Amino acid sequence: MRADKERIKRLRLAIRQAKLDAIILRLPENIVMSFGTWPMVGFSYAVFTAKDGPAAVVAAEG
Repeated sequence: MRADKERIKRLRLAIRQAKLDAIILRLPENIVMSFGTWPMVGFSYAVFTAKDGPAAVVAAEG
């Protein structure tokens, strides 16, 4: 599964409508649904901002 551009667009719209600057996803299933990849380490976070541009995944090394 790859990141769905339409899903990301809707996610960013929801962030703006909630008057937030960003959201942080912590649950692996939320990261999978947003990025289309399963975090392989036990500690992963995804950060989405309301502005267009790349999102980030923060993961522990190793």
